[in-house]
Amino acid sequence: PPTKQVQNLQEIVKIPDDFSVIISYRDRLRDVLLDGVSVQWGKKCIGYEETKEGVWVTFDDGSQEFCDILVGADGINSPVRKQRLPELQIFDYGVTHVNTNVAVPKYLMDRIIKLHGNSLLQKSLG
Repeated sequence: PPTKQVQNLQEIVKIPDDFSVIISYRDRLRDVLLDGVSVQWGKKCIGYEETKEGVWVTFDDGSQEFCDILVGADGINSPVRKQRLPELQIFDYGVTHVNTNVAVPKYLMDRIIKLHGNSLLQKSLG
């Protein structure tokens, strides 16, 4: 179902990638990605090298770490994105987008859907 909630990284990998959009709540994704992982906070990734076995990540302090996957969640000026997609151009549309989780009572959700349809809404249970 479109509102499936995953419990771990293995479940994320199994999600078919034939959809144009996958909605992810940042806090839930972070919890799933951090499960069973040792994190060294305050390090800045400056590049990476993919191998058949995994990924070598290079940090600005000169250190390197080997990992199975690299999640490029380091913002608009991401060195990971620049290396992976060097031809990608970023455009500033002058728009700020803010996401939030809001628990909407069922009666109100039904009313909103009746008035506006469900195209811009995602009902998430659980």
